[in-house]
Amino acid sequence: MTRILILYFSRSGTTRAVAQALATRLGADIEELREPRARTGIAGYLRSAWEALKQRHVQLTPPTRRAEDYDLVLIGSPTWAGHLCAPVRSWLHTAKPDIRRYAGFVTQGGSGAEKVLAEMQTQLGTPPEATLILTAGQVNKGEIAPQIETFVQDLRL
Repeated sequence: MTRILILYFSRSGTTRAVAQALATRLGADIEELREPRARTGIAGYLRSAWEALKQRHVQLTPPTRRAEDYDLVLIGSPTWAGHLCAPVRSWLHTAKPDIRRYAGFVTQGGSGAEKVLAEMQTQLGTPPEATLILTAGQVNKGEIAPQIETFVQDLRL
């Protein structure tokens, strides 16, 4: 049986909702990236956009699960200013050698998710096995089951 880890970051809760739906569907372990510094309010929003635009790395609280213990890692990121979010970028930088196979899922309020997936691929040096892009509107309305099912089928587990 394939051991799957779902690792994600979520500031607003949208990416978290997708990660939880995937974990339920796949029976996978789930880990939310955490930071010692909060991203709340307008200041947190602006800092998030700035760090994404500048492709910054940030300090993370060490995750409890290790990518090397899994056959497949599903990596989830929100789209921030058209880019990969800084917490996921930072984790990819350190975890890259430990990731055997991966797939990416991205949430977006408007556009830019394709670029986020491209940045993820650049960070890891290989294409994802599958990708999933969902809008905040789809997630908030609960209209994600068909897309999740297609994504799961694309994983060829």
